[in-house]
Amino acid sequence: MTKKILFFVLFLNLHFIFAQSSDTTEVNTVDAIATEDSTDSSDSDDEVLPWTFSFHNEYSKTKINKGVEVSNDLPTYAAFFSLGHSTGLSANIMWMRSLGDSSGFLYWSGAVGYEYSYKDNFTASASYSHTQYSSDSSSAIAALENNFTLSARYAFSFVNIGVSYEQYLGTYGAHFFSFDMNHEFEIGNLAITPSASIAFLSQTIEITRLNALKQQRMQNKKQVPNAKTKTVDISGISSMQFGCEALYDLGKGFSLYATPEYVLTPKIETAKQARQFIFSIGAQYRAEF
Repeated sequence: MTKKILFFVLFLNLHFIFAQSSDTTEVNTVDAIATEDSTDSSDSDDEVLPWTFSFHNEYSKTKINKGVEVSNDLPTYAAFFSLGHSTGLSANIMWMRSLGDSSGFLYWSGAVGYEYSYKDNFTASASYSHTQYSSDSSSAIAALENNFTLSARYAFSFVNIGVSYEQYLGTYGAHFFSFDMNHEFEIGNLAITPSASIAFLSQTIEITRLNALKQQRMQNKKQVPNAKTKTVDISGISSMQFGCEALYDLGKGFSLYATPEYVLTPKIETAKQARQFIFSIGAQYRAEF
């Protein structure tokens, strides 16, 4: 009788041990699956999508490119499309027209480029672009349809500094060298970026490319073009710009921005006014896929 009781107790103990082991294994399996799902979810959230598409449209009081007036002192509307890849390759196209009494198409431009990044604070890029103007005398660079640009930027903790070299190709080419700095402040969904830049120009311009007002300004300044070749050689500072962009993130890739700027354009051959206040407003959309 005693043997039967001992055997029964042993049987109960073994049954309890195996049941507990089975429950522990099941719990561990469930925990492992949950951990794996959590890890997969975290990896999915951190995944960097390879393509970036952006579109923005913009209204500007007038348009000046490194001291060269490209909108004949008229307000403008422009649309920009850009496509980039995580490898650094990009392509973009833009279209611009003037507004007001003399409204009309101004130019379109397409570009391809490559950007190299190092340790999140240094970037170097190169791009080639082609621009088609409504008239080859609409601005000082309107006859120069092709150009390439080399640039570099370094982000310090307190300021971002950039330099660029831009060459316009043609019989009478143009060379620009520019230096700029900016810093971004974030207040909730609002990003504020004050900036300053200076650009230097070296170019030989054909007199036939200049409009009547610019020729009159040259006469007032007693600058006489080369009588034999009918060209003007210009070099030195082409612009100094001081601005501040305010960008508000609306969420889901949409944002609004406004950029007031004070611009000095000392070269009478490239801009009608020596100094002016310019502002731009726009909306943009950005998506990754």
